[in-house]
Amino acid sequence: MDANFTRSLIGRLIQSALVIFLVITLVFIAVRAAGDPITVLAPFDASPEAVEEIRQHYGLDEPLPVQYLAFIWNAVQLDFGDSFRTGQPAMNEVVDRLPATLQLGAGALIFSVLVGVPLGVISAVKRGTPVDAICRFVALIGQATPNFWLGLMLILVFAVYFGLLPTGGTGGIRNLILPSVALGAVTLAAVLRLTRSGMLEVMESDFIRTARSKGLTERVIIWRHAIRQALLPVLTILGIHVGRVIAGTIVIETVFSWPGIGRLMITSVGSADYPVVQAAVFVVAIVIIAANFIVDFSYRFFDPRIRAAA
Repeated sequence: MDANFTRSLIGRLIQSALVIFLVITLVFIAVRAAGDPITVLAPFDASPEAVEEIRQHYGLDEPLPVQYLAFIWNAVQLDFGDSFRTGQPAMNEVVDRLPATLQLGAGALIFSVLVGVPLGVISAVKRGTPVDAICRFVALIGQATPNFWLGLMLILVFAVYFGLLPTGGTGGIRNLILPSVALGAVTLAAVLRLTRSGMLEVMESDFIRTARSKGLTERVIIWRHAIRQALLPVLTILGIHVGRVIAGTIVIETVFSWPGIGRLMITSVGSADYPVVQAAVFVVAIVIIAANFIVDFSYRFFDPRIRAAA
C-alpha cells in the first residue's frame, strides 16, 4: 500500500467520521422537533406524577444540551438506548432488520447493472436505429416512474393477474424479484444512459481505432476493451444511487411488506420511537459511506491510470 493511497484512505476516514457526526446530530434535532414521545409512552389516563416518572426514566426531563451530550457519548459506544415500543436495545432491532434491507438493495443494484449495462452498450452500438430508440425509451420510463406506483403495478400484473410471483414478504428469490425491479428502475435508467454516453465517447477514442487497425473483431473491441473505460462513470453513479436505493427502501418495503430497516423506520417515526430512528439513521449512514468507499477505490481496478497516479 503506497503512501498516497494511505493518505487518501485516512482523509476519507476523517471525512466519513465528520459526516456521521453531522448526520446523527441532525437526526437528534429532527426527531425531537417532530413531537413529544411522552404521548406514546404514557397511558392516556396517566397522572402527572406518572408522566414525570416516565420522563425521568427515559432522560426526557433533562435539558436538550444535556440530552445531546449523553446521546453523542452513547452513540460513540453504539448504544442508542432501548426502543420505546418494545423495550429492546434499539441497535439490536435495527441490526436484525439490516440483512433484509441489504438483500433488497443489492438485488436492486444487481438488476440495474445486469439490465442497464447491456442495454446501454446495445443502444450505443445501434445508435440512431429503432433499437436505440427503444432503449432510450426504457431509460425515460424508468427515470420518470415513481417507484411506489411501479411496485403496485408490478404486484397487480405479475402477482394478481398472472399469479407468477408473490405479492410481498420474504421467503426466497421469487419474493425478491418484484421489489428489486421497482426499487432499481431509476438506477437502471441512469446506468443505461451513462453506459450509452460512455460507450459513444470511448468508441471514438484513439485506442479503439488502434484495436480496429490490428484486426480485432467488433465484439472483442466492445466487450474486452471499450466497456471497461465506459463503466467508470457508471461506478460513480452507482455510488450516488446507493443512497437513493436505501432511501427508496422506506417506500418499497412498505409496499411489499418487506421486513427491513425502511419499514422499521416508518413504524418508529409514527410512534415517536427516538432510539430506533436514531439507530436506523446511523446504520444507514454507515452503509452508504461504506458503499461509496468501495466505489471510490474500485476506480483503481478499472482505470490503470488511477493506479499509476495513486
